[in-house]
Amino acid sequence: MTNEQIIFSAQLSLLDAGKIQSTGRFMTVVDEKGEEIQKPEPEPIHTFKKWQDLGFSVKKGEKACISLMIWKHTSKQPDLSAIPENVSPAEREALSAPIVKMFMKKAHFFAFHQVQPAK
Repeated sequence: MTNEQIIFSAQLSLLDAGKIQSTGRFMTVVDEKGEEIQKPEPEPIHTFKKWQDLGFSVKKGEKACISLMIWKHTSKQPDLSAIPENVSPAEREALSAPIVKMFMKKAHFFAFHQVQPAK
């Protein structure tokens, strides 16, 4: 699952549990039987950092509405001085490519009703 799918699934669960509110809009989803149904759209949830980037701050005393394991992507440049001088240019290019890692990390999410516009 992608991070978007993980977060959207959590939003629907939180909305059903009454922990977050609806935006007032409705969305059409297809259930297991292939039938289209109308469901209320859940309010957005984001991490503390993402809310800051969007120009909001988390209200004082608010606790995360949910903690989720999401994918984290890192990229590291290899040490070019460790590559031997006698390698071919093609091998040098392959050895100097960035090292990419993907792993799961716990992230804490806050709902829209828990934030306020930043001052």
